[in-house]
Amino acid sequence: MRLNMVIMRNQLKKKRINIRNKYSSIGLKLIILLFSFNAIYSQEPIKIFGVVQDSLSQPLDIVTVVLFDNDERYVSDFRTKNDGQFLFELLPQKSQYVLKFRSLAYSTDDIIVKVDENTSEYGYKVIMSSYITKLDEVVIQGSQPVRIKKDTIVFKAANFLDKTNEVLEDLLKNLPGVEIDTDGTVKVNGKGINKVLIGGDDVFDNNYKIATKNIDAKDVDEIEIIYNFNENSVLRAIVESEAIAINISIKDERSGAIYGKGSIGYGNDNNYIGGLTLFKLDKKLKTFLISKTNTTGIGANDNLNGSMFRRSGSGNFDKYQAFSDNIISTDGVASNPVINESYLNDNRSYFNSLHVLTKPKSNIHVRTIFYLLDDAIKRQNAFKTFYYSPPVFDISQSKVIHNNMREFNAELNIKNANGSKSFIEYNGIFNNANQQSHIDLTIDQNKFNENLSIKDYFISQQLNTTFRINRKSTFSLNMFYLQDKNPQVYATNNPIIENQGVISQSYNNPIRHFGFNSKLISTKSQWNFGFLNKNEKLISEILNDESKLLSEDFDFYNNIKYNNNDFFVYREYDFLFNKNYVLSINAKAGYNFVKYKTDTADQNPVSSP
Repeated sequence: MRLNMVIMRNQLKKKRINIRNKYSSIGLKLIILLFSFNAIYSQEPIKIFGVVQDSLSQPLDIVTVVLFDNDERYVSDFRTKNDGQFLFELLPQKSQYVLKFRSLAYSTDDIIVKVDENTSEYGYKVIMSSYITKLDEVVIQGSQPVRIKKDTIVFKAANFLDKTNEVLEDLLKNLPGVEIDTDGTVKVNGKGINKVLIGGDDVFDNNYKIATKNIDAKDVDEIEIIYNFNENSVLRAIVESEAIAINISIKDERSGAIYGKGSIGYGNDNNYIGGLTLFKLDKKLKTFLISKTNTTGIGANDNLNGSMFRRSGSGNFDKYQAFSDNIISTDGVASNPVINESYLNDNRSYFNSLHVLTKPKSNIHVRTIFYLLDDAIKRQNAFKTFYYSPPVFDISQSKVIHNNMREFNAELNIKNANGSKSFIEYNGIFNNANQQSHIDLTIDQNKFNENLSIKDYFISQQLNTTFRINRKSTFSLNMFYLQDKNPQVYATNNPIIENQGVISQSYNNPIRHFGFNSKLISTKSQWNFGFLNKNEKLISEILNDESKLLSEDFDFYNNIKYNNNDFFVYREYDFLFNKNYVLSINAKAGYNFVKYKTDTADQNPVSSP
């Protein structure tokens, strides 16, 4: 039974609009109140349950139990806790299911569950055996290289290291349950990790590939797989998390010393590759300096987990990130779209990064990160297409593409973690990216070219404070400000159309967001109260030979301003009567004011041949 009472509800979607009237503005106010009461009754499903134990009949925690149907399709999963128990409740859709058990230190066979229409409960006692690892003809029992403590599994690196392992990434592949994707993403039992810590410190932020691809495997002492990971020390004590982190302990002889490695290579056609990595690690100061260059096709961005500033910053602020849109693209013209074009590639890549983490006090962490990359890529091809149906003719095409990308990123992160009592974090990011693209296309005697320039400036300032109120509740306040500008200039010529000249388009989508979000969190309820201001613009113009393009008295330009002020309050509370009845009460209230101002004339789309 479900009852919903809605006092007022409205929805507004932001669109691209073309308005003939110049300098018009639209204001809209919304007051939203939403109450919902849910009383849910569910028919009794079948239960698949059990307990996972080791060979000594001790319950095992941190075992992932995955339920599949008989077609090997995923149904659900469950992670055991200290009692080793698992439980699935579902309405049977298949006559057979499969239970799979995943653990870093233990293994067992799959269990087939055959559903009987006269049976509603299926219970199992699962015994898992510890792994046995063979290294150089020596058999080592799994209990020696692996330790388990609460939500953490500790591996002794020496027991999993072989002679072919060069960097940390190679060593991680040897751990049971750990896999590395082709792009360098680390997964534990099929789930991507969030962080790689060094000695318990978050030195690399989300760009952990810098650590996994550069730290020498022989320098690692222990590897910890941390479940229920939360970098906020207050929330860690009362809120469960699905995040996973890996913590690396470096050997004691490396502590306090400056060490590193270098490489250089030279080959045919003057191709080269080189790299230098310097580390200095101790308890109060951790420094990583990495520099790489090559002409072998390895992009500078391959050293990162995605674009720099879009991957930077604390997880506390992910939901408040926003970026300007890039709408202009190049290479939209080809002689024949059916042809699968292949290119000769040439590149020059530079990548430099500096990570410094220092601890003025045991509970205060200050981290600075600097990146500088430069990528220059040249792609070219040439071919001739013959057509034999009358009349017989051929078309020759050659294309040369130049892409240049330069990006600089600076980040400052300060954390003050006072155990489970309070947590304060500041994160500031500045990013500047400059992209230049140039294409020369020749089809027979006709020459066509495109030029695109994008300059992006991004600034973000964020502050999070979390305080413990009592044993079961906390208060959190997030304040944020960000600004992004991305001016783009595009120019092209088309000799097929006579007297067209050079067509150019400028585009910019500057945005500025600021606000706060406060939360009162307890075990049964949560209060949210906040404010968000969004100030965005869309400015574009099309020119012909640097003159405004005119058509029937219409100008080809946009100048749209959008401003949104949103106040919101949210309350959630759950009542659990028994296994079949749940009463969930949600209350939302908000005040929203949206304003559009436009100086926009009709703009007809321009299409490329």
